[in-house]
Amino acid sequence: MAHGWSRAALIVLVAGACANADSEQAATDSAPAAEVDAAPTEAPAPSLNDAQIAAIVVTANSIDVANGEQAL
Repeated sequence: MAHGWSRAALIVLVAGACANADSEQAATDSAPAAEVDAAPTEAPAPSLNDAQIAAIVVTANSIDVANGEQAL
């Protein structure tokens, strides 16, 4: 019977120790997540000018024509 009480006391002790660690951790982590996880903002991607857009269109058209000829 004494063995049963010591096992119960050990369980209570371990459970109490776990509860205290979580409470202390919660107390130290009370800062809002927005302040803690603030990532630096990245610069926006540079926009394409008209010449670059035209080059993309011509290249896409050339690829499309080449694939169409190959399909025949």
